Amino acid sequence: MASVKISDELRLLLRIVRESPERWGSPHGLTQDEAAERCGISGSLYRNLELGGMTSTKTSTLANICQALGIDPGILEHYGYQPVADELRMRVAMGRTVFLDLDRLSLLDSGEQQILGLLLDKLALPVGKGASKKIA
Repeated sequence: MASVKISDELRLLLRIVRESPERWGSPHGLTQDEAAERCGISGSLYRNLELGGMTSTKTSTLANICQALGIDPGILEHYGYQPVADELRMRVAMGRTVFLDLDRLSLLDSGEQQILGLLLDKLALPVGKGASKKIA
């Protein structure tokens, strides 16, 4: 897995976003531990990234952090983090794609089938073998 160098500018950006009261609806933003929890990483890893104890991390780890903190891919591009921005954009695109294995529908109980039917109706998804629809 590719790794990326963590610049001082990115560390500052992480801190500013984390401490933003407007973003998180609290007077002082998030603590480092709260941010770490949102990011799905340990508090010590988050602190090391933000405070300079680590000089690099995996692209996917930084993408997880930026996604959890709502950092726009365009900002990441501005700071030279194109691979991380690309990863975030790919995740957004994949998050809008629904894949169903129709051969496994028979394994669902009647309640699950009913819920799936309502979801398919609401999304107006095509039904058929191999059918998928990208949600815009």
